[in-house]
Amino acid sequence: RILDPLANQQDILPGKHSNTQIPKIIASARRHEITGDKNDKAIADFFWKTVVYNHSYATGGNSNYEYLSEPNKLNDKLTENTTETCNTYNMLKLTGHLFTENPSAELFDFYEKALYNHILASQNHDDGMMCYFVPLRMGGKKEYSDKFNTFTCCVGTGMENHVKYNESIYFRGSDGSLYVNLFIPSTLNWKEKGIKITQQTLLPQSDKTQLTINTTKASTFSIKIRKPKWSEGVTIAVNGISQKISPDETGYFVINRTWKNNDKITYTTPEKLHTEAMPDNADRRAVFYGPVLLAGVLGTTEPDPIKGVPVFVSANNDPKDWLSVVNQQELKFQTVKTAQPQEVT
Repeated sequence: RILDPLANQQDILPGKHSNTQIPKIIASARRHEITGDKNDKAIADFFWKTVVYNHSYATGGNSNYEYLSEPNKLNDKLTENTTETCNTYNMLKLTGHLFTENPSAELFDFYEKALYNHILASQNHDDGMMCYFVPLRMGGKKEYSDKFNTFTCCVGTGMENHVKYNESIYFRGSDGSLYVNLFIPSTLNWKEKGIKITQQTLLPQSDKTQLTINTTKASTFSIKIRKPKWSEGVTIAVNGISQKISPDETGYFVINRTWKNNDKITYTTPEKLHTEAMPDNADRRAVFYGPVLLAGVLGTTEPDPIKGVPVFVSANNDPKDWLSVVNQQELKFQTVKTAQPQEVT
């Protein structure tokens, strides 16, 4: 009832409980890794694309009241119970499995989007508690678990979510290359090659990332760096020398050379304000800065859903014309003569 239609490229997901299905597909992906069964690969690939492109919100999360609706019909499905966090936990796990079989920037464009805008947004940064749902209703308020009286599935996976941000930053390619998928400050201890690689970045506050090679002997291999979907005009320099390269067919910049101690890669990914429309309503848009989805600060009291939630009124879809920077380090912006009944920060 589920797997056979997916193998035949049929979207039978509307009306289905989302997180009941995703673990089944993870199992298909894993079984393909073990057996090479092409049917399992077809199931996993089709399911991933269908959920990501037809059933997911701007955060990368999916489901409303835990269930999936008709494909690309999300405009009227913005409630206090959108995007169950367990769903995204498992979609990231599925993405990792698919990447090991067929590495592509497309997979980690989604991974980054969901990691930053759903997983990271699901934690209370004051006490570490987690959200079951991340609500997308206008004027909605996140509800967090408590320390002693809540133990839902999203608390269990939530405890994992926030201790494994390092899990998929780097992958080793089958050809001995190194994939850099995410731009997160970290140190890779690559014992197999006797190399340490330190990544320094303040993304998204800054658009620069630096990778430093530490090794006792020269080593030849390729470093493959993801070209993020949200950035144009990416530049790369090795030891201060600009590199004239383009992304390969998988969406990665490939730098193949003999690496020596203290070699440095400087990777610049220009960020800008941009919007993403609902699939069934071009006038309802999410606003991003680089990879990060912006949210309006509406106070601590939940506003009236009809009269108390500001709306943006503009015929111009380019947010740089109606948002001004308040604090770059905090990624704080404010609307300019656009929001009604009052401007929004």
